[in-house]
Amino acid sequence: MSYSVVVEDDHIYVKYSGVVDGLDIVRITGDETYINGLRRLHKVIHDFSFCDEVSLGSEDMQEIAFMTNMESNFTENALVVLIPRTNEGLARAAVFRQSIKSPDWTILTVQNHAEALTKI
Repeated sequence: MSYSVVVEDDHIYVKYSGVVDGLDIVRITGDETYINGLRRLHKVIHDFSFCDEVSLGSEDMQEIAFMTNMESNFTENALVVLIPRTNEGLARAAVFRQSIKSPDWTILTVQNHAEALTKI
């Protein structure tokens, strides 16, 4: 598993490490700690800054967006803060943000964990 999920007082923190691919991100949707925390707290930080590599193709991005849009039916509002590792990750985050259909889900991109905490 190339991620860990920590439930903080007011948000979920997902820390990715090693080589991360689309399946790793999709797996989170089945992680009880993650999903129960998201539904209760409505705030999550996805931190990719510790990764060696993030390997996501267009099909992966479509599947992640689909799963996120599905979850928005159960979690009416959410604040998702993304910490990409590279400029390529920043571009993927922008595409992801545009693919989320719920107006009550906010997707933000920040440079580091300290900045992410200011958004939560």
